[in-house]
Amino acid sequence: IAAVTSAAPQEAEVAPTLPEGLTFVCCDDDDIPRLIHEMLLMHAEANEQYSVILGEVYEEVAGLVEHVLSMTAEAGDRSVMCILDQNLDYDRGSFKGTELVRELRQRGFCGVVVIQSANDELEDERAYLAAGADGCIGKAVKGGVPQLLGKLGQLWHARFGPLPAQASAATMEAPIRPDIAMLWHESAWPAHNVRQ
Repeated sequence: IAAVTSAAPQEAEVAPTLPEGLTFVCCDDDDIPRLIHEMLLMHAEANEQYSVILGEVYEEVAGLVEHVLSMTAEAGDRSVMCILDQNLDYDRGSFKGTELVRELRQRGFCGVVVIQSANDELEDERAYLAAGADGCIGKAVKGGVPQLLGKLGQLWHARFGPLPAQASAATMEAPIRPDIAMLWHESAWPAHNVRQ
């Protein structure tokens, strides 16, 4: 009599998760992606006080690089993640996400930058990576917000490695000074805080 044994089911590979409390700077010129960013930040347990969703007006994008660098100076590169639309078009002019990435990298930003674009084929992704981005995500992400969080987690861990046990963005870097935060929120161009 042959013994019948059942193989133990293999566990599905779990995508690395994002640390809690990251400060996100998201930028898109369309309303729907900005709404998706709001859901993303809520599910990512982002730092609600300092995370922003920009791109409604030209001035927000024009000030984006300075905005990111001022926050990074206080919170550290590991605590800031940028998600940038590739094509940002306004009456006053246009921006490319890749141009913003290049400027951020040239000025010393070492955090995660992701390009979000409807153009997310392999050739497009190579161009984004060449500009300094960590990766790209499409405008229509299959699997919704959970899939998006998984992809962002992979990119964060690819740049910074595994997290120590019980670590979060809040414990990885120094807290943001209140005077810097006040300047940020009272700047000339309106930042759409996630909590609004």
